[in-house]
Amino acid sequence: MNFITKISKLKISFPRTLLLLILSVILYIFSFPNFLFGSKLPLLTHILAFLWPIPFFLGLEAMKKGKAFLYGFLAGLLINYGGFYWLIETLHKYGMIPLIQSFLIISIMVIYLGLYWGALAFFISLYKNLPQTFKIILYTSIFILLEYLKSHLVTGFTWLGIEYSQYLNLYFIQAADIFGPYFIAGVVFIIGYLLFLSFTTTVNRKYNIIAIISILVILNIYGVLRVNTLKPISNLSVGAIQPSLPAEIKDAPSKQDENLDLYLQQSQEIVNINKSVKLIVWPETALRRALRYDIERSSRIEEFSLKNNLALILGNEDYWYAGNTKDSLLLKNGAAFYNSGIGPEMYHKIHLVPFGEFIPLRNLWGPFKKYYEDMFDFSRGEERTVFRVNEFFKISVLVCYEIIFPEDVVKYVKNGANLLANVTNNVWYGVSAGPLQDVAFTVFRAVETRCPVVRSANNGISLIVSGKGKILKQIPLNEKNVIETDVDIYNIKTFYVRTPLLFPGLVILIFIAANLKIIFWNKKKK
Repeated sequence: MNFITKISKLKISFPRTLLLLILSVILYIFSFPNFLFGSKLPLLTHILAFLWPIPFFLGLEAMKKGKAFLYGFLAGLLINYGGFYWLIETLHKYGMIPLIQSFLIISIMVIYLGLYWGALAFFISLYKNLPQTFKIILYTSIFILLEYLKSHLVTGFTWLGIEYSQYLNLYFIQAADIFGPYFIAGVVFIIGYLLFLSFTTTVNRKYNIIAIISILVILNIYGVLRVNTLKPISNLSVGAIQPSLPAEIKDAPSKQDENLDLYLQQSQEIVNINKSVKLIVWPETALRRALRYDIERSSRIEEFSLKNNLALILGNEDYWYAGNTKDSLLLKNGAAFYNSGIGPEMYHKIHLVPFGEFIPLRNLWGPFKKYYEDMFDFSRGEERTVFRVNEFFKISVLVCYEIIFPEDVVKYVKNGANLLANVTNNVWYGVSAGPLQDVAFTVFRAVETRCPVVRSANNGISLIVSGKGKILKQIPLNEKNVIETDVDIYNIKTFYVRTPLLFPGLVILIFIAANLKIIFWNKKKK
C-alpha cells in the first residue's frame, strides 16, 4: 500500500480536509495563464490541470451529501476569487466604485459560480457507492453538464473552464473541431479522476493507467494528423495595431483626432512592412463618436482604405433615436468596416456584458443605484453580420467578450465567415490574468471553427491565431506595437460548426441512461 493510499484511509478531519481543498484550488488556479508559471512553462501548467481532481476527491471521501456540497461550494468560492481578483480592481479603478462595494459586487458573481462546484461535489457524494464504471460515467457527465450550464445560464460565464488551461497544448485540443470545448473539458476531468484512482487504489490500477495513456495517445494522434493534413484554399495578409493608450486619453473627446492619427500611423507602418496586407484591425471603441455621423474622421479612414486597397475594422459605438424623446435612444456597441474606400458598414454587438453594457434587473440593485443611475443600457444587435472583402474572404467581428461563447461564434461561421476579427479594450483589466485568459478563448475559437482570428486589444494582448490554433504573432501587454502575417483560409464547416449541440446532447442522454440503469439495477437487487 503506497503512501497516498495510506493517507486516503485515514479518518476525515477538518484540517486534513481543508488542506486537501486548498491544494485542489491551488492546482486548478495555477493551471491557467499568469498564475505561478504563466505561459512560460506550458507543459507544467497543462499537467497541473490534470492533477487538481486528486486532492479534490480525497477530501470528499466519506462525506455525506450536505457536507460535500459545502466542501465543493467553498472550493468554488476560492477558485473564482483566485481567478477573478482583477475584476474587483477593475470596478474600483475604472468603475469608480468604492473598494468594499466592488468586492461585494464580485462576491455575488463568485457565490453564484460557487454553486456549480457545490453541485459537483454533491453528485460525487450521491454516486460514491456505485460500481467504478458508473462513477466514471456519471462524474464526468455531471462535470460537463455543469460547465455547459454555467456557460449559458444568467447570460453565461465560461471563464475558468478547465479546457482553457490547455490552450497551448496544440495537438491535444485539435479534437475541439469535432465536439467542441466541453469535450476537452471532459477529457481533462476524466484523466484527473483516473489519476486519482491510480494513486489511491490498487483495484484496476493497470487498466486506469492504460486508459489514461490511450486517451492521450488517441487525442494527440488525431491532433498531429489534423494539423498536418488541413489544406487551405487561399491565404491572406492581415495585421493588427495595439496603440496602448491610457483610458483617460483613449476616451477623451479632445484627443480623438490625435488618437486617429496614431491609428493611421500604426496602420501605415503595417503597410510599409507588408505591401500585400488586405485587412487591418483596430481595437474596440477606437473612436468614441459614431462614424455614421462623424463625416470628417470617417472620410480619413475611407481615404486610407482606398489608397492602400485594404479592408479595415475598428470598434465603434453607434446610436440613433427610435422616437423624439431622450428615452428612445438606442445605443449600440459594435464595429465599423471599411473596404477599399467604401464604408462604414456596421456590426452591432449581440452578446452584451452585464453590468458593463447593461444593468440586468435594474430595480433589484438599490444599494448600488447611485453608481449606475446615469448609465445608459446598450441595445443588443440583431444580425450576425458577415463582411465581404472579396469572393474568397468573408469576415465577422466579435466585440470584446463575444469571443468567449463558442456556440455564438459558430453562428457567424454558419453565415459564411471564414475569418474572425476580435476587437477589445482590455485596459480595464489592468496588469492581471484577464488579458491572458482572453488569449486562451481566442485559440479555442480558431480550432473549433478552423477560422484564423485577428485580435486587436487597446493595451494587449493583440495577436493573430491560425485556423490550427497556433499563435502566429502577438504583442505583449501594455506595449505599443503592430503585428502582421499571412494566414491560411480553409473555408470549411467543421463537425462542431455543423453540430454544436451534439456533444452536450449525447452527454445528457448518457447521464439519463446511466441513472435509469442504476434504478433498474437497484429494483432488481430488491
